[in-house]
Amino acid sequence: MNYRHAFHAGNACDVVKHAAFSLVLKTLTSKGGPLTVLDTHAGAGIYDLQDAEALKTGESQQGIARLWKGLQKEMETESLPSSSPLTSPLDLLAPYQTVLARLNPEGNTLRFYPGSPLVAREILRPAQEGTSADRLVACELHSETFSTLQNLFRRLPVAPGPEVQLHRRDGYEALKALMPKPGERGLVLIDPPYEEEGEWDRLTTAVRDIGRRWPGGRAMIWYPLKDRSTIWRWHESLRAEGVPGLLAAECRLEEDARSDRLAGTGLVFVNPPWRLEETLVQLFPLLQRLLDAPCPGTSLTWITPSRD
Repeated sequence: MNYRHAFHAGNACDVVKHAAFSLVLKTLTSKGGPLTVLDTHAGAGIYDLQDAEALKTGESQQGIARLWKGLQKEMETESLPSSSPLTSPLDLLAPYQTVLARLNPEGNTLRFYPGSPLVAREILRPAQEGTSADRLVACELHSETFSTLQNLFRRLPVAPGPEVQLHRRDGYEALKALMPKPGERGLVLIDPPYEEEGEWDRLTTAVRDIGRRWPGGRAMIWYPLKDRSTIWRWHESLRAEGVPGLLAAECRLEEDARSDRLAGTGLVFVNPPWRLEETLVQLFPLLQRLLDAPCPGTSLTWITPSRD
């Protein structure tokens, strides 16, 4: 596989994905017992936006760099929309912003960008009196990337923090072995590079396995807004599986009429947290505005209805 996320880290689609992931994690850790996060395609965990790979594409300049500057400006001027029931619409970005700020304490310029396992590690809870710690299980198949991920977590403070397990193995294969048990609280994140043949079929199988082996379990799957016909066929295959509570949420940033150009972020949620749909209706336009998206659009569709 030739894909290397270092070329694309912190781009606009990464921003949308990780902002939504952070918000979901914050919601799930705000109450309830220990939570397990299984990240099937973990990547390197952290990316230096001043490395040659990132500078070659410059994608982060149109993504996280633009968002960060927009956030600073918004907080300084307090020119915020008044339509949101929240104290501030920027509250939606607080979990994500907190993770970014911890990695970049100087604040003005962002150099380091977190991958999904580091986002999870920063939000998940340590052990508290009477309760176990949350748990992060991160899988990465490719040896060089996995070594980078291992080295990152070796450098992080051991405690306090969640329990962390790193596995060098195929994420789809690991899903069956490491999926939380029925009745356990958890979230599966599936974020593949979409370079291998049969990727969409493997995603459908993963959703079916989650529905059968972990009733009531939660998952978040990222997909590229790139080929509308392929996405439609995939949604139809998910509908045919009959797993209840599948929500497709799409944040378009550019025109998606072309199949050779990434136009935005798509997310399929299995059993999404309560009222997530309402939250994303506010989050996506906020991100589009801060990213100065040339062709913004939002779509939220229930592929299959929830059990409620």
